[in-house]
Amino acid sequence: MENAFRWIISLGTSDSSSIRPPLSVTMDLNKNRLYVYGQLPRRQKEMDLQGLCKLGLHECYGVDYDEIRIGQSTDGGLGCCSKPSLRSFQLCERMDYELSQIKEAGLEGDFLLAWDIVNWAREQGIAVSPGARAAPSSLVSYLLRITDVCPIRFGLLFERLLTDKPTFFVELCMHRGKEVLDYAKSKYGQRCTIRQESATPSEIHEMRGVEYLKPCTLVISDVLTDHEAPSPKGSVKSDLPRVAPGAEYGKSLEIGMRGLNALTVIQDAVRRIRRRAAYRRFDIERISLDDPATFKYICDNSTTAIFQLGVGGMDEHCRECRVHSVEDIAALIAMCGVFAGKFIPQYLGGRKRAERIRAEHPLLADMCKETSGILLYQEQLMLALQAIAGFSLIEANTLRIDFGKKTKSTMEVHREAFIKGAQRVKYLPKQEAHELFGLLYESVVYTSSKSHALAYAVTSYRTAYLKAHFYSEYMWAIVNSASGMAFVQEESSVR
Repeated sequence: MENAFRWIISLGTSDSSSIRPPLSVTMDLNKNRLYVYGQLPRRQKEMDLQGLCKLGLHECYGVDYDEIRIGQSTDGGLGCCSKPSLRSFQLCERMDYELSQIKEAGLEGDFLLAWDIVNWAREQGIAVSPGARAAPSSLVSYLLRITDVCPIRFGLLFERLLTDKPTFFVELCMHRGKEVLDYAKSKYGQRCTIRQESATPSEIHEMRGVEYLKPCTLVISDVLTDHEAPSPKGSVKSDLPRVAPGAEYGKSLEIGMRGLNALTVIQDAVRRIRRRAAYRRFDIERISLDDPATFKYICDNSTTAIFQLGVGGMDEHCRECRVHSVEDIAALIAMCGVFAGKFIPQYLGGRKRAERIRAEHPLLADMCKETSGILLYQEQLMLALQAIAGFSLIEANTLRIDFGKKTKSTMEVHREAFIKGAQRVKYLPKQEAHELFGLLYESVVYTSSKSHALAYAVTSYRTAYLKAHFYSEYMWAIVNSASGMAFVQEESSVR
């Protein structure tokens, strides 16, 4: 049966044709708060970012923030806390740290605007990706359900997010993504304008007779933010989206948006699965990420039509690697880059025999253990800069960005700071520290974002799960998507 679908597989899942160019959502702020809370219970409408995060902390981890903080103040510390309490305390600490950094960076509005758009899309049943770029690095993003990748489980670094511009990229179902633009136009009225962009050649075949989410720029202007300040006419309009109290005058909020074909396939497959009486409430976002049957399917069967794993020899790599976790999928996706592909044999060798794992320097062994000794992720580079030279993670992220710019004068300043730090922290000889800096500097060419790779790995896993457990529904969705049909009516369904 699968061979019959091969002619349309590349249209449904290939990376080059399924991911649309970015959109920019820009919001210019004036003087009053913004209401972005949509159709929430009344008690939630007036909540600030911290209040929404507290709700998310309880929903995602079963942790009552106020109870933990009150217990900490009355018990006088963690000396008598059990392990679950310690975990809860650490989650609260991470949330507080992120919120303080978000406020300091002036990103409260970015988070709440992304929260508004993503949650409205979810309420309408529009498929949203687990995340993109650096957004999954944030616990706050996860608590707000802007992203669907737990940064605690996967060891992601929040500091990676602070310098990303725009802060968020939202990937949506291609067929229904336009509804999000309509929502923005309806909500912001005359303040909302849409500037269409030209389509790339790879998109043209996907637009036959169907109104897709086409590349564009959504601009929303003249929005008020500080709830204490009156509008020019002395009144505050209650329909304005609320971002954050105290937001800066004239600040611009941006959200990147694009359509992802894999999300359309997943959405259509789930709709069909729910026709079965036993799966009326099936939710792809609630499935376990540790399903043995899914990983066995990836290793023992063709990965054709599985997002990111169906092209470029990934079929063979999955079999050799014996994929058994989302982290394995993320590593393979990261190594599919132009420069990182050379490391695939080393990665596969390390997976087969652990004694073969050798990092390029002994001090890199710990942070590169999960990737067979390869410095594969930007987050590993940041951890290396922190562990070896004593940089904070924020400083390490700045260094990472400067590495990419390759400005000679700036690099010399960073080199000196790194050498002094390595001598102080690890007592390295100057020459060894100099060589290690060069090694880290060169890694910027092939390292990629772990948070982005993991988000795509989750999408990849979900398509593999559907193919393994609901083959006919999934392959129907592949045909439906590749043939240019937004939705197939009930009476026209494939049997």
